[in-house]
Amino acid sequence: MNGRRHRSEARIIARIAVLTSVAVLASGCWAAAPPQSSNATGERPPAGGPQRGGPQRGGTLRIALDLDAGCLDPAVPSFVPSITRNIADSLTDQDPDTGKIVPWLATSWTVNKNATAFTFTLRTDVTFSDGTRFDADVVKRNFDVASELGAQLPAAATALAGYSGTTVHNDKKLTVRFNQPNIGFLQASSSRALAILGPATLEKSPQQRCQGELIGTGPFVLKSYVPDRGATLVRRKGHTWGSAARANRGAAYLDSIEYQVIAEAGVRSGSLTSGQVDIIDVAPQDEARFETGDTYLASHVQAGVVSTFHINHDHPILREKAVRRAMLIGINRKQIVDTVFTPRHPVATSVLSHTQPEYLDLSAALRFDPDSANALLDKAGWVRGPDRIRERAGQRLELDIILRGMAPVAELAQQQLRRIGIALSIRQLTSAEYREAEDNGRFALSFSQQSRPDPDILRAMYSSRDINPYGVAPSKLDDILEAQAAESDPQARTALVHKAQRYLIEQAYTIPLYEGVQVHAASTRVNGLIYDMSSTHIFTETWLSS
Repeated sequence: MNGRRHRSEARIIARIAVLTSVAVLASGCWAAAPPQSSNATGERPPAGGPQRGGPQRGGTLRIALDLDAGCLDPAVPSFVPSITRNIADSLTDQDPDTGKIVPWLATSWTVNKNATAFTFTLRTDVTFSDGTRFDADVVKRNFDVASELGAQLPAAATALAGYSGTTVHNDKKLTVRFNQPNIGFLQASSSRALAILGPATLEKSPQQRCQGELIGTGPFVLKSYVPDRGATLVRRKGHTWGSAARANRGAAYLDSIEYQVIAEAGVRSGSLTSGQVDIIDVAPQDEARFETGDTYLASHVQAGVVSTFHINHDHPILREKAVRRAMLIGINRKQIVDTVFTPRHPVATSVLSHTQPEYLDLSAALRFDPDSANALLDKAGWVRGPDRIRERAGQRLELDIILRGMAPVAELAQQQLRRIGIALSIRQLTSAEYREAEDNGRFALSFSQQSRPDPDILRAMYSSRDINPYGVAPSKLDDILEAQAAESDPQARTALVHKAQRYLIEQAYTIPLYEGVQVHAASTRVNGLIYDMSSTHIFTETWLSS
C-alpha cells in the first residue's frame, strides 16, 4: 500500500514510537550517544556514593524540566515519561544492559509458534495504591479499554495493533491474542505504554487520565500535578514487587520527587549549581561545566532507530536510488557530530543503535565518500549547473527538509550536500506543523528519532504493507519484516533483523546520522541515578547523600 493512504495512522505511530525522542527534538534539546558499551553511565562517581555506606532513606529529589509533561497517562506520549513510569508498573521489564525481557508483574510467559498468543502468569501479592487487588481481570480490562479507545490512547493502541482479545484462565493467568503475528508485543508489555492501571482509573475519561487521575501499582504515588508548573510523587509504603531488572525490588529510598518546570536553560543550570534543584537536562555545549565540582553527568543511550533523515519515497526525485545513495555517502556524519556535539557522541553505524540487541554494524556502508557520490550522480545524468547545483532535463536537484529544532545538524548537512551538487532548503516548523506536513507528504526529508527498543519498529516505518509513513515501495524487505514479526526464536529473529538493516542501507531507504542519548547533570548528592531501556529515569534505586 502507498504511504499516503496511511498518513493519519502515521501520525499515531509518530507520536508513540518516539516516546522520549519527540520531546527532545520538539523542544530543541540535544540528543546523541556516548561511546561506552553500557547503556547508562555516570561520568564521575557521585560524592557520598555507595562506597561511603550505601543507600540512605529519605529526602526529596528535585528535578527541573524545560517542558510540562503534556499528559500523564502512560498510554499517551509525554514530554516527561518518568512521572508515570514511576507510579505504574508493567507486566514485564526490559533489562537496560542486555535488552532481555524479564519478570515484573508477570512471573513468567509463553509465546505460541507464530507469535499470535501470549500467555502470562501473574504475581499474587500485588495491589494498586488505592488497595484494589491486581489480577488477570484488571489486565484484560486495561488492554480492552486501550483497544476500544484507540487513537485517544495512541501509545497503548499502537502497542496492541492487531489485538483480538484476552482470555482470563484464572486470577493469575491470562492469554493475550492477536489476529496477526506480533512478536513485538512481548517488548511492548514491558513499556510505559502498556503500564497497568487500576479499575478506578479505567472508569475515567482520557482527559481525566491525562490530568493525573491515575492509580497504579508502582513504587511512587502521584500527590499533585499542576500543568506548566510541575508534579510531586511520594513513596508508596509496602511496595515489594519491583522489576527483576532492578537491584532494589522493594520500597524506594526517596520520600518524594518534585518536578518543576523551568523553561529557561540558563535558569535551570543556575538552579542546579546553586543547589535549588538536583537534576537537569544538558545540551552538549554545557556538558563540560558540570563535569567537575558539585555536579556530574549521567547519560543513557537510546535503543531503537537512530537520529535519521527520513526519506519521502513518494517524492519524484527520491524514488531514484542513485540520488538516495549519493546523499547517504555524501553526508559526513563525523563532521556533524564533531562540530555540533562533544567527543562522547559517536556517529550512527546502522539504522538501529548499537544498544539494540539486534544491531548490525554497517559502518563500512555508511562511510563518507563524496567521490563515489559525485560519480553516482554523474552516471545518472545529473550535471552541474552555473551555480554548481545539478540539473537534469530542466529539473534542479533541489530538496527540502522539515525540522523541529536541530538546525545546526541540518545546516551542516546542507553545506555537505551542496558540495556534491544537491541543494537542500530547511523548513523549521512547530510540532503541529511538522506532523501535518509529514502526514500529508509535503516534504522531501524529515528528521527524527524513533526510540522504541524493539526492532519491529522497522516494520511500522519501512514495510509497504504496514503504516508506511514514508511511502516505501513494495520490495523483498516487506517479507523480511513480516517474518521477523512472526519469529519467536531470538536468534532466528536477529538474523532477519540483520537482513532488514542491510537492505535498508543497501537501497538507501533512509539516512542514519547519529545515535541518541539522554544526558543529565546531577548534584553529587544524587546516587543510583538509573534509566530504563527507553531512557526514562527509574527512581527505585536513587538516594540522596546527607
